[in-house]
Amino acid sequence: MRVLVTAASKHGSTWEIAKSIAYTLAGQGIDTDVRAIEDLFGLAPYDAVVLGSAVYAGHWLKEARTFAYNEAPNLRIRDLITLIQPQEHRLFAGKLDKGNLRFGEKALALAVRSPQGDFRNWGAIRQWAIHIANTLKQGAGTSSAIR
Repeated sequence: MRVLVTAASKHGSTWEIAKSIAYTLAGQGIDTDVRAIEDLFGLAPYDAVVLGSAVYAGHWLKEARTFAYNEAPNLRIRDLITLIQPQEHRLFAGKLDKGNLRFGEKALALAVRSPQGDFRNWGAIRQWAIHIANTLKQGAGTSSAIR
């Protein structure tokens, strides 16, 4: 069983979550490869995929949407939400550092009164990764999605 963990990340927070999941899976004895979504050229070597994306204004980043669309035959999906048939889907809070935002992003954060800070729950992220590892060891999982 070889697992790919990949994510689209705008400012690095989601990428750090992906790396934590990959590290936890590897620690559970799962052969894990963590790669940036823009560095992928197919899914042939993988038996399972953990796919994630930062979410802005309720939408995955373009790189994640494009990857899911392009790899739809391999992921058995037509529509990211209705047909991906993931074993699990989780939404994790992220991190907001207003100093790293561009003008438009700052304006949006101000308009919706987004608080600054790191709101990622690392314990919950690790527990979910352990759950993925246990599911894969039981042979029940073929794909999972994170965002």
